[in-house]
Amino acid sequence: MVAMALGRRLLARRAFLTAGCTYAALQQVSRGTLRTFAGNACAAPHIETPLIHSEAFSKRLGAEVFLKLDLLQPSGSFKLRGIGQTVREAKQNGASCIVSSSGGNAGLAAAYAARACGLPCTESTWRGHASIVQELQSQLSAPPDAIVTCVGGGGLLMGILRGLEAAGWVAKSLGALRPSEAVFEKCRQLPSSLFASEVFSDAQALAACLRLADEHRLVVEPACGAALAAVTENCESLRGMRKIVVEICGGAVVNSAQLSEWADQVKAES
Repeated sequence: MVAMALGRRLLARRAFLTAGCTYAALQQVSRGTLRTFAGNACAAPHIETPLIHSEAFSKRLGAEVFLKLDLLQPSGSFKLRGIGQTVREAKQNGASCIVSSSGGNAGLAAAYAARACGLPCTESTWRGHASIVQELQSQLSAPPDAIVTCVGGGGLLMGILRGLEAAGWVAKSLGALRPSEAVFEKCRQLPSSLFASEVFSDAQALAACLRLADEHRLVVEPACGAALAAVTENCESLRGMRKIVVEICGGAVVNSAQLSEWADQVKAES
């Protein structure tokens, strides 16, 4: 969650406040990047991330599986897409400070984008996340049969759904049970043939994370593993599909040792 604070005290100091994000995190932006964003109309801070074919997961599912590697965004997760968009809008609207309530991926994205553009942000992230689908249009020769993503608050899912609408694509999205009311209402309006919700256990999500690390040497968070588990667990909703894209949303706040520790803990509790 990202909020805008424009109180006089903050404006006077032109302060950058990011809960959980240190000044060192802000300093990670290169001088070249700062020059790029120095103008009033700064470019989007996010990058076009690779889409790779996974032979290992394709063999496991019996379909062509592609991984959209948003963990390679400069801030470490997909959140730079939407938060970068809000920073650009804030800059255009004359804002002068940032307050982020997140000490995780959202906070890191806010810190990166704010430092890059020199300005703060407000909350309007869905349009930015739609850029995932825009990139897939140029990276794939034809629309996929399904796009698999995890769902927390629902911002990523809503962005993907809006991207699909703009592209004229039909895809199925798999996620958790409790997105925001706006996302729930959007999904409720979709025909059952176009949307499915699947739930995976912590153990299944962690197992998917560890398999990704083994097969592709990529470390991601368990939330991302929940999406990948749709493939590793051969979920029913994907049966009969031939081309599937899995959104690998981020891995900025986890390491391999933590994944192993959590997997052992879940195994001991089961």
